[in-house]
Amino acid sequence: MQCSKDILIGGVDEAGRGSIIGPLIIAGISVRDSKISELSKIGVKDSKKLTKKLRASMFFSIVDLADSLCIYKIDSDEIDDNVFLNKLNKLEAEAMAAVINNLRVDEVYVDCCDVNHERYKECIKCRLVSCNTKLYSMHHADQLNLVVSAASIVAKIVRDNEIQAIRRIPYHRKWISFG
Repeated sequence: MQCSKDILIGGVDEAGRGSIIGPLIIAGISVRDSKISELSKIGVKDSKKLTKKLRASMFFSIVDLADSLCIYKIDSDEIDDNVFLNKLNKLEAEAMAAVINNLRVDEVYVDCCDVNHERYKECIKCRLVSCNTKLYSMHHADQLNLVVSAASIVAKIVRDNEIQAIRRIPYHRKWISFG
């Protein structure tokens, strides 16, 4: 009888890249290989293909299934500084590496924002604490991998909450009159 190891699978995705207002949220989750089918059963898929109501209804089920969860928030000032220096991909790779380091997974799938997924993979990999973690950088990983899809839902929910908080900040307009 062969005993299979129930490995810890990670998925990392972002929400808010390219937005005019608000933070960039990087979310990562880890799920035991034996529980990934549960993500499918609750209807997990890329957050962009779900309504706001469906994402909200899945959020706590995803959190309950996850072995670990890590959220990284990058404020708009830091995003702007890095966009100006043409280093947004590097900033996102650093954040993804920090998330992966916190997840402590056996293998992890990330949604790649760089046109060159191998370059992006290396940018993340050189920042990982464990050299034993298998890293897969893929375009459209949020559509191809259930754990990344779950991370995309978490990132979107957290970012939507951040935007709601911004909306609640009172805006005071001062009128200037020129005589």
